[in-house]
Amino acid sequence: MIRSFLYLNVQPGKRNDLLEWYREVGSLEKAVELAGCRGTEMYFVPEDENLVLVTALWADSDGYQGWVENPWRQSLSAGLSEFLDAEFAPDARGYVYESVLSAPTD
Repeated sequence: MIRSFLYLNVQPGKRNDLLEWYREVGSLEKAVELAGCRGTEMYFVPEDENLVLVTALWADSDGYQGWVENPWRQSLSAGLSEFLDAEFAPDARGYVYESVLSAPTD
């Protein structure tokens, strides 16, 4: 299992607009529809209102790569860039970490 971490540097005052945009386009929900995505979340960083983190849990790296290459996801890059301090490339990737140890929740 892997988890992706996508850090987004948001323009000042645009964080809530970014959140609303994510809700409107349904990006998190679309990722979960894909085979291999087990869940995804968006986080605000309390100490930095211009930093947003999007994480997703994937069955494997192939599932995440499929999301990165998904034409629907790539089509969102221009819209996403409107909220960021730099252009978001269509094939932009987050950091990927492989789970090597965990404790069960049940």
